[in-house]
Amino acid sequence: MRALLPLMLPFALLACSPVVADAGGEKGGLDVGDDTGSETDGADGTDGTDGTDGTADPSTADWAGDWTGVVDLLGETDAGGGYSVPCEGEMEFTFEDDGAVSGEGACTAPSVGELGLAFEGEVNEDGDLDGSLTLDLLIGGSADLDLSGSASDSDEIDAEASGYFEVGGGYGLDMSGTIVLSRD
Repeated sequence: MRALLPLMLPFALLACSPVVADAGGEKGGLDVGDDTGSETDGADGTDGTDGTDGTADPSTADWAGDWTGVVDLLGETDAGGGYSVPCEGEMEFTFEDDGAVSGEGACTAPSVGELGLAFEGEVNEDGDLDGSLTLDLLIGGSADLDLSGSASDSDEIDAEASGYFEVGGGYGLDMSGTIVLSRD
């Protein structure tokens, strides 16, 4: 056993000594990282974060999914001495990862009936919605309304629709209203 002790002493000393890496002939310790903003540390935003607090950059994919919209439109015309026609209903919307948005539904106008609704548009990374709302008219044809809105939070978008179209006989119809979209 005494003969083994001098042989074990160099190994014990090696285990306790610091490890020094070869730095190409330069003095220094082991290089364990690069603090220059590499693409994996988030400092330049290439890893899906904004580089400041580790939160993800906004994306159109954040809005993807199925949404329901509550429709409240009002048509006003000067035909027949002037009158207003409300149209209320619901729509189903699909938001795609790339920002494309489509929707279908209907609203019901008293003494007129059910009118079909269709939407085509897009949403940006901030939740701003823009597109065209098509209202199918029972008298034939359709009316296109501009629709735009903004997110009030990650689960709701408040949008406004407006447009004008001829209904015949030299009369026009101003349509305006709101659609409040909620994430399903």
